[in-house]
Amino acid sequence: MNLRRGIVRVVTILLPVLVLVVLVMMLTRASVNHMTAFHKLRAEEQLKILSDKVEHEVADKVTELIRKHGCEHFYLDMGTNIGVQIRKLYEPEKYPSAPVHAVFEKYFGTGQRCKVCSVGFEPNSAHRRNNDHVQQALANVGFGVIILPVAVSSYTGHATFAKPGVEVDAHEDWGGSISAAQSVQAGNALESTVTRVNVANVIRHTRAHLDTNNGTGKIVAKCDIEGSEFELLQSLIMSQTICLIDYMYIEWHKVTEQTLHKVATTQGIVTSRHGTAQALGYVNTFVQQVTSAYDENRADMASCPTIVKCLDDESFLHDGLGFPTGRLCVEHG
Repeated sequence: MNLRRGIVRVVTILLPVLVLVVLVMMLTRASVNHMTAFHKLRAEEQLKILSDKVEHEVADKVTELIRKHGCEHFYLDMGTNIGVQIRKLYEPEKYPSAPVHAVFEKYFGTGQRCKVCSVGFEPNSAHRRNNDHVQQALANVGFGVIILPVAVSSYTGHATFAKPGVEVDAHEDWGGSISAAQSVQAGNALESTVTRVNVANVIRHTRAHLDTNNGTGKIVAKCDIEGSEFELLQSLIMSQTICLIDYMYIEWHKVTEQTLHKVATTQGIVTSRHGTAQALGYVNTFVQQVTSAYDENRADMASCPTIVKCLDDESFLHDGLGFPTGRLCVEHG
């Protein structure tokens, strides 16, 4: 009897304690789940705030460019590097025989291009000071140029930018990329976090201005973004934003079988599951389909007048030429 009473007494004492422990554990778990959900929500909210802020800043800069220069045409330089292509547009005489001249002459004429506005995109911080100088030097003589220190993408946010393991390599960091595969292939070692912007919004913004201005303005775009063109082009095509561009010239950056093996391995994919052949086939087919779908001799030019060509103009890679002086263009309004 004494043993039974002792057991009852112990149970009577311990049961409330056990119940309390269970309640504390349940409340703790609920609190952790709540905090996890809260922090996830906060992260999503902060990303949305960042995206909105960047979008507004870019839109404001393009709007100011239009206000100051009365843009009648646009050149979008996606992958500006050190700004040589933009300089070829405004100072063609300094860059004789550059392949891109034929494109600029066809769409913007051969005279002083005071009403052609340029928007450049370059995320490499090593080129920031140089590009600020290019922008200011061309603005000083009246040309409408802005070079944004961002990467182009199909959405706005952050990205990891990888570049060669030196401050600026012998090729002006032309392999720097936010594409994981391209970074592996280029042997990029230095990484940093950069801002990426949804370039479709810039395309729509510039086209809307041209349509309300005179309806005859042209948009020419360069796409030299070190492997990110595959993701970007899919987005522009599926949203049909690509049809707002008159001419786009692209340097395609195809990856090798070895690179694809490395990428799959870094993702923890076992060798027996590597789909290298399928990936290479997809890349080759995609390039062929894009160039065929937007060929200048196709039958459906009226509904989507965009022409896409493969062109890689690396002439005058290091530039180093002096800037123009005096006032070449009169500010709008």
